[in-house]
Amino acid sequence: TFQPTVTGEYQAHAAFKGSDIGDAPLLINVRADKADPKKSQMEDFWSNVSVAGIPTCFKVSVIDKFNNKGTHGGEPLNVTIRGPSSVLPEVKDNDDGTYEVSLVPALVGTY
Repeated sequence: TFQPTVTGEYQAHAAFKGSDIGDAPLLINVRADKADPKKSQMEDFWSNVSVAGIPTCFKVSVIDKFNNKGTHGGEPLNVTIRGPSSVLPEVKDNDDGTYEVSLVPALVGTY
């Protein structure tokens, strides 16, 4: 049984009587597991200061339970912004394990 915990390309070799079997080696590309919300990270593109009415954004990087950074998109990322005004964020899947979240705060305050 092959149960890798680190992403990357692996080679599987099989031999019979000292000779490789078939088209050995078999290449196995291991991708990151599904995102672990407790290990995934939010990164601010600029500073933590935004201006009302001006777009701001941040990045979410998904990380799996084995600490591998995500390498593909499609994770069910839900973003909620709480603050003095209702804000509907836009989430862009970069198809590389990162997501760009953009929003425009309408009122001054902490979100």
